[in-house]
Amino acid sequence: MATTMKELGIDRLNTNDRLALVHEIWDSIAAEQQPIPISDALKAELARRAAEDDADPDGGIPWEQVKAELRARRPQLETEASRPDLWDDPDKARAVTGELAGLADRAAAETEKLLSNAR
Repeated sequence: MATTMKELGIDRLNTNDRLALVHEIWDSIAAEQQPIPISDALKAELARRAAEDDADPDGGIPWEQVKAELRARRPQLETEASRPDLWDDPDKARAVTGELAGLADRAAAETEKLLSNAR
């Protein structure tokens, strides 16, 4: 049974509390270490990326470099995202949260490259 934000009262939380909840939920999912179901479309995308990497194995960014950049930038962005006044400026809020999401996307992409190389 699906539960909605409204049913749980999450929609009544302020932005900072919702962001903290998202982090907590994400950490709880990661801690379970159970396989996440992968759709056929995602499997195809992963195969495409693996083939792209096989065609140009030196085309990516070294994992250690990516990791260092993410570790350096993420705390700064999280601090900015947690500032209550950030949301007074919607453009800045979108920029900060967009960059934070971009860091997560980049980490996921580089992780996938590593996993592809391990196959």
